[in-house]
Amino acid sequence: MSFAPTPAAKHARTTWSCWMDEGVARALHTLLRGADFLGSGLWFPSGAGPSPVRHINGRCRARVIGNGLRELDRFLNVLLDETMTLHRLRARPDQKNTANKWSAFQHWRGAPLSHDKRLRALGRSRNCLFYCGGYITRGDSRSTRFFTAGWPEAEAGSGRLREFVIGEFLDISVAELAETCAFYRLVATDLFGELSGNRPRPCRI
Repeated sequence: MSFAPTPAAKHARTTWSCWMDEGVARALHTLLRGADFLGSGLWFPSGAGPSPVRHINGRCRARVIGNGLRELDRFLNVLLDETMTLHRLRARPDQKNTANKWSAFQHWRGAPLSHDKRLRALGRSRNCLFYCGGYITRGDSRSTRFFTAGWPEAEAGSGRLREFVIGEFLDISVAELAETCAFYRLVATDLFGELSGNRPRPCRI
């Protein structure tokens, strides 16, 4: 008789190996650097104390932000592939749905499902910003007129994701964009343990 490990045991087995090979370190470095760049308003903070956040303005603001979020999603997708390769799992570069890839990895390592809902909401949000200029033309599904954004209300503090309705403009504030970029750091933290605010060692690109 074979006994499958409990979810807790599997999770313990995979939170362990925090060492990284070059592919993982490169992918992690790219994700964190991209999150800093977009979250600061398309520039790199100096690192010497708090830096002011730039406003992303202009006629194409929605499309620029949508494209930036698409890039962060792609960086996370690559990081997941590199992480799966590190653990001798079959990477799926053809799987472009990062939320599904994240769910599959969480299931494999026996960790509680987390971030899935927000990653899916971010997928809808970045597509709306990039392809529709931020104008909401459909809801979360065909049966609803409500659209769930990929970020919480900046002032609410409840963590609940913002909701819009069809016909409204998908607005994202400077604070909401910065918080969304911090969310991608959180996902990386969940993959590799507490980063303690330190960057991984620089990699040659």
